[in-house]
Amino acid sequence: MYRISRIAVILTLFTASTFFNALAETSSADSLCGDAERACNALKDEIRRNVKPRPGLALIQLETLVAKWPSEKAHCSKILQKLSSSKDVQAAAKLRRALEAMAAAPNDIQTDNAKKRAILDALPFVKSEFLGVAQEIAELSLNSEIADENIPNIKIDKETPIVIIGDDKFIEKTKTALSHIEKKAPSYYTVVTNCLSFIRRGNRSGIFPSASPPTVIFGLKTSRSSLTWYASAIVHEAYHRKLYTDYLKTFGAPVPANIYSGREGENSCLSAQEDFLKTINASEKKIKHLQKMRNVDYFSSEERDW
Repeated sequence: MYRISRIAVILTLFTASTFFNALAETSSADSLCGDAERACNALKDEIRRNVKPRPGLALIQLETLVAKWPSEKAHCSKILQKLSSSKDVQAAAKLRRALEAMAAAPNDIQTDNAKKRAILDALPFVKSEFLGVAQEIAELSLNSEIADENIPNIKIDKETPIVIIGDDKFIEKTKTALSHIEKKAPSYYTVVTNCLSFIRRGNRSGIFPSASPPTVIFGLKTSRSSLTWYASAIVHEAYHRKLYTDYLKTFGAPVPANIYSGREGENSCLSAQEDFLKTINASEKKIKHLQKMRNVDYFSSEERDW
């Protein structure tokens, strides 16, 4: 009798232990499921917030979402298709990955050059129908383009067809100059908006006509000059890009440097700038000052500060 009771007790304890272990495992499983569900919902919330201002990041996050939780693919198939079908959004995502890879890579010249090449390859060639792409590209590019120039209070404005990057004064002056061009010389405004994607503040002015997206940089001396002169400078720099793309469309690559730069290229841009000044009835003093620039290789100076 004693033995039977002992065995019964042991069986009862074993059964209870098994039950509580199973209950603990179920509770643990429920907890893990709850954590996974919360993580999934948190990521979906992030995606909703990023779709418009940072569609490139939203695309990366969507790809992560459907990889971790395949059942979610059906719910987000439309937005995933819309984002992934846009070449610009893909470019924004590619640029983000390239910058992340650069940040994670060891610091050596060969690696840096490879990453810079990847960043250039990732930049989009056309403006997107997604409102956030231009701003996202600008934000991502700030680290590599402006950080080394120690320019404070940088902001991004995309209310105009051209994204403007700089401090408040620079943004306001540039928007006013673009509006001035649009009102006084609409044909030149078309050239400017077709040829430039970004106008940003820098330590000195210039443009790399072959770069994409086309970005013109203006230093303080130029951006704080008179409205008329600054507007004409925007036209001048846009024409460097126009000369490059016109040749490229007609004859293909490579584009000879003298087409868009050097004395020959500068004279072509100065002619466009002079014609613009005459179109808007600028003062004779400004036009004569511009004409004198034809005889000076101002563009080759290493110490230029305009």
